[in-house]
Amino acid sequence: MKDINVLFFPSSDIQGLLNCSLNTDQMTRLCQLLSRCPGLSVLDLSGGHMKADTLKALTDSLQKLYISKQIVLNNSHISVDGLMILTSFLSVCPDVVQVDISGIEKYKISKRLWYVQYFHLYITNDVDNGFVLISNNALENKGLKKLLDLLPQLSNIQEINVSENAVSMEGVMLLAGTLCSHRNMSEVNVSHGGNKKLFLKFHSSKSSIQPTDMNKLCRRLVQCPSPLELDFSHGSLKDEAIENLLKILPKMTSLQLLNMSHVQMSTDGALLLVRSLIDCQRVRAVELRPQGEAFIKFVNMKAEQATCRLTQYTLSSGDVEKLSGILEKCPRLSDLDLSSNLLRDEGVKSFVDSLPRLRIASSVNLGDNRLTQMGALYLLNTVTTCEKVVEVEVSLRECHFGADHLQRLAEILKSCAAQLVKLSIRNNGLNVQVIEGLVKQLRCGHVQRYISIEETWITAEAAVNLVSCCLNLNPNIHTISGDSVDMASSLSTVTISLVDCAVQGNHLVSLQTVLQRCTLLQDLDLSHNSVGRVGAEFLCSVLPSLVSLRKLSLESKETSEDLVLLLAEGLLQAKSIESLNFSGHVISDRGAVVLTRTLQNLPNIRTINLSQCSGWTAAGALDLVRGLGQCLSLEGISLDFAQLDEESTVSLAQGLHAMTSLKRLNLNKKVTMVTGSPGEGATLVLLASLEGLRGMEEIELEGMRMSDKGVEELIKHLPTWTGLRKISLSENCIGDQAGERLVQALANCTELEVLQNKLSLACAAKMGQVLPTLTHLRVLDLSENPIGREGSVSISNALIFMKHLTKIHLTSIGTSELTGLAASLASCVCAEDVSFAWNDCGDDVAVKLSEVLPQCQKLRRLELWRNSISTSDAQRLRQREKRLNFFST
Repeated sequence: MKDINVLFFPSSDIQGLLNCSLNTDQMTRLCQLLSRCPGLSVLDLSGGHMKADTLKALTDSLQKLYISKQIVLNNSHISVDGLMILTSFLSVCPDVVQVDISGIEKYKISKRLWYVQYFHLYITNDVDNGFVLISNNALENKGLKKLLDLLPQLSNIQEINVSENAVSMEGVMLLAGTLCSHRNMSEVNVSHGGNKKLFLKFHSSKSSIQPTDMNKLCRRLVQCPSPLELDFSHGSLKDEAIENLLKILPKMTSLQLLNMSHVQMSTDGALLLVRSLIDCQRVRAVELRPQGEAFIKFVNMKAEQATCRLTQYTLSSGDVEKLSGILEKCPRLSDLDLSSNLLRDEGVKSFVDSLPRLRIASSVNLGDNRLTQMGALYLLNTVTTCEKVVEVEVSLRECHFGADHLQRLAEILKSCAAQLVKLSIRNNGLNVQVIEGLVKQLRCGHVQRYISIEETWITAEAAVNLVSCCLNLNPNIHTISGDSVDMASSLSTVTISLVDCAVQGNHLVSLQTVLQRCTLLQDLDLSHNSVGRVGAEFLCSVLPSLVSLRKLSLESKETSEDLVLLLAEGLLQAKSIESLNFSGHVISDRGAVVLTRTLQNLPNIRTINLSQCSGWTAAGALDLVRGLGQCLSLEGISLDFAQLDEESTVSLAQGLHAMTSLKRLNLNKKVTMVTGSPGEGATLVLLASLEGLRGMEEIELEGMRMSDKGVEELIKHLPTWTGLRKISLSENCIGDQAGERLVQALANCTELEVLQNKLSLACAAKMGQVLPTLTHLRVLDLSENPIGREGSVSISNALIFMKHLTKIHLTSIGTSELTGLAASLASCVCAEDVSFAWNDCGDDVAVKLSEVLPQCQKLRRLELWRNSISTSDAQRLRQREKRLNFFST
């Protein structure tokens, strides 16, 4: 016998005998002694040699020991037969909650090696959580069968994980049979991960299911009564295996999803899967690509309509003919996407020739197929002459049309003017005469259409002249900007936008005659240009004729103080104005006085944006806010980065209190408020003035270094702000106590941004409870708060219930253990923008994200910058999932 380590603690219910190799008689005598110990909950026999008969003696005596909690057998030499004895006993001893066995030893069992590496087997009485986890072992088929034979005795089991146990297809058949016979089972995980569904997954870069095995597997799964997801991702399938799958597919009535992501199969195999649209009436969507997300989705009853997306293949003309033949037999197809297939001219011609025979209810996408100029023109001409085509959207990018091509394009567009709803032409070398000709020809008909023309020369004076020319040629233009035109019959121009077009004041003169005729113009946006004094004088001259103008935007690149001063005087003639944007301008003290006097004389003014404005002194700032305080009809005020001292802040508070119509208030980085600082009192007065503003919908108070005291003042108003949708308190000094109260006070909020504060575990724990109740929340940003590992667990538990979130930013939250957060994204099916950057997380997080992202179909990007993910894994995972962004450049 090895050294004995016996631990006795006063008033303890823990007994331990470590490194003991007991025979059957010794174990029996030990159990007789322990039966006299009342209240025993934990027994630790780690490190000894436990033969099967010794374990049998232990299990036969355990019910006499009244062990209520745990047996620990770490690093014990336990055979497969010994393991079976333990599992058989657990089914009849409800007092035992947990058995831990771990070790790294090799055993010769039936001419096989058995590796036991950190083995944990948990069986509980909770019917919702019972599971068996024996991954990373060497069960093989024989050991797996022994385990499965015991399942009928374990009625509480709902989940089995037998990942990486050298199980062959024979073992998979056993598992599939268990799926069908054991109705309480919620998951059989043959490889990695799971979502507590009835889930059978084959996930190995080397896995290949043979045709005969596919036939056997599917026949077993036909009997499965519960919703089923079948995952062949990252494997390979032969055509014959796919044919066998399709034969049985209509009978698999519980199948909800067939995951074919990154599956190696031939083009013929992909076309066979498209045939599922015909063979199985429950198919709702077929989406296939050779590298990336691919799947077939099913509904419970017959799908009235179905979609098909086949992209990124290299389809020959023969493939296109086969595909067309399949689609001809599908009467319920609504949308078809064949983009990015290298069809070239011949393939596209083959498809469009078959288009009249296809019954497609909604749309066809043939974009990015390497067409020549003639191929593009053939496609456009053919689809516009097809009787079934009622609307056409055309995107012609870098086709490099010559003069003859442009002439033919104009003829085709003229002939299909009634059908054309969207025309996008980018970098095709079109000159002004060609563009003018297109605009002139497309002015007929009664269909509203959108035209986007992008050429590098459309800027500055050329952009202004082109806009002027288009408006003269076509009076039906509804909206025109520097790169697009929206035309509709019987409508005069409503919107003109020349944003960031390098326009200078003297360029605008050519618009004067046109603008004076635009009596219905409502929105004029000349932001991010350098219009200067000449441009301001021009606007003042035309404003009296713009009797319907509601919105004027002039976000500035200016440094002159004259512009706002001049415009303020001219605006007195624009009584219809509702919204003014002078963001970024330099405004003198006199300009501030004249501007506010003008605002008071605009009866319809609703919003004013003076963010990032500068140039006034303290006296000018005081005049400005006093003037704003007289504009009681204002609904939105933006004063981000405004330079306001304590006196001006108090004056602003007095004005805000009287603005009962206020809905949007942006005061980001306006003042500095630290407990005990001179500015704190003024800011508290400002926050207190918001009482009674029951219409508040958006409030942004970023970068004010607001302490808990300021947040407490703000919280007082939240119960009356029933329409509040967005609250942004980033870059402040909010602690846990105020943070907890803030979250509890929110009800209908859709955007919550509290990045860069002092929120830690306590607040995260409260958020874990409250966030699931915020059913309207769409944006959540908790970045740069030290919530730590436990806090991240609370947030991940909440995310499971937050299915409507579109933006989730958890950058630099004080822990690298984000696997739970990554897994929770599977429930955030609406997520579009996610960030886990600057968390020092490792490859495990990236792998988990790559597994769950197929369920996040709306996700556009996921930031993983500045983490400890190896370059090789980053490159490998990036190939599998393009939305993973590991670098900031």
